[in-house]
Amino acid sequence: MPFLPGLCTRFLGEPLRLPSVATWWCGQNDAQRYVLDHLDQIVVKPAFPSVGMEPVFGRELTGDQRNKLVERIRQRPYVFVGQEQVALSTAPVWINDQLQPRSIVLRAYLVASGDSYLAMPGGLTRMSVGPDTSIVSMQRGGGSKDTWVQSSVPVDKFSLLAPPDQPVELKRSTNDLPSRVADNVFWLGRYAERAEDTARLVRTLLTRLTGEARASERTELRLLVQLYGCLRPSQEALADVPKGDLARALEQELFLAIFDETRAGSLCDTMQQINRVAAGVRDRLSTDTLRILSQLAVRSRPRVYVPMGDVLSLLNRSIITLVAFRGIEMENITRGPGWRFLNIGRRLERSAHLTQLLRGLLVSYSPDRVPLLEMLLEVADSSMTYRSRYFTTLQPEPVLDLLMADENNPRSLAFQLADLGEHFERLPRLKPQAALDREQQIIGESLDRIRQSDIYALCQADADHFRPRLAELLGAVAVMLPGVSNAITHGYFSLAQTSRQLASMPSGHTL
Repeated sequence: MPFLPGLCTRFLGEPLRLPSVATWWCGQNDAQRYVLDHLDQIVVKPAFPSVGMEPVFGRELTGDQRNKLVERIRQRPYVFVGQEQVALSTAPVWINDQLQPRSIVLRAYLVASGDSYLAMPGGLTRMSVGPDTSIVSMQRGGGSKDTWVQSSVPVDKFSLLAPPDQPVELKRSTNDLPSRVADNVFWLGRYAERAEDTARLVRTLLTRLTGEARASERTELRLLVQLYGCLRPSQEALADVPKGDLARALEQELFLAIFDETRAGSLCDTMQQINRVAAGVRDRLSTDTLRILSQLAVRSRPRVYVPMGDVLSLLNRSIITLVAFRGIEMENITRGPGWRFLNIGRRLERSAHLTQLLRGLLVSYSPDRVPLLEMLLEVADSSMTYRSRYFTTLQPEPVLDLLMADENNPRSLAFQLADLGEHFERLPRLKPQAALDREQQIIGESLDRIRQSDIYALCQADADHFRPRLAELLGAVAVMLPGVSNAITHGYFSLAQTSRQLASMPSGHTL
């Protein structure tokens, strides 16, 4: 919105026919200064949906609240916009058997017509929840009604829909999947799997850090830090922490891994991304699926200390909700292209997570680190399968076999690669796509290497407990996975939609 007037003049050679609300992006120095200097007349809003903040009216802030908002804007100016406060219209609304005033906003709709657009009569009128509320939002309890325009002549009843008594053609599949929808469902699968992986790993660490695990003795901190490194490979936050402060520092890091919305990959951030991409395909999801996804929310950065028991309850609820989504995905979604992209996203994310775990915990494993094997199985949700086969004997070879090579285990790396190969085989091909064919071949080669590997040979370690063969195999898989994701993106999600050019471009300029 801050750039619409300039864009219109630049590319169409004329001002906006319908001026938009004056908006200033705080990522520009002059705009930031204007917003801060006129905060009493400004509404501060998020520049991006993922920020997840409510509009803030400058005139309603106390002195302390104003100072905190100014500090937030100065720290991260690019995530805020300032907008002029518009006086909303009011209309009478029938509530509790009487007329009451409410602020209203009319949402109008356009329809493409030739090389231009037509405004449709009527629209959708939204109203505020109360007479003194400055925000008109359905999420804040507001309401809405269709806005009709009465006609003075009979209305044409022509419709493109078939008459109800006309037989319809039977269909058992649909290939009508726009690139945008395919992109969103692909990332819905990735984010859902990422959230579950994060929640399981953090839960495993917290139960041991707080002594709530059923282990016979408390796990050493160095092993907990090593597992945490699979979530945050750099470990920069814990690198220089004195040993006496390490437990507290790790607890704080796990707290941020759950609640810090500014940290990419945190549980809070990932669930915001789930809701964002799900909103883009809500017309493709069932009511029950939307109900499940609506329960995924983590409040960002609580201002007061949250007892660890409550944090663990939150993680347990989140995992159960994500598992419910996975279940409805497998049992209720028809096996069309949308389901395949959703599943491809999930398989890629789980493959990356498993590869990171195996590289971080088994490549340099020594006999004094047996608790790592127990935690690895727990994070991979394979503890009961392992116990049913090997009881309580924990060794790296059977753990590696179960989590990497056993295609009967739906949590194993081999299972993910085999499923990815099958999905690639069945994806629609509109034209020859060399990159996709090459990545499909690489997936098959990686799977064949795992199938033909000698687990005991892979676990042969040198004097420093390093396993070079395992490191080479998992390193090759780690390099392969981003290539597969990129091939999917370029092959299916980067398709330009048909554009409508309303005016000729000035010579030498492209959009």
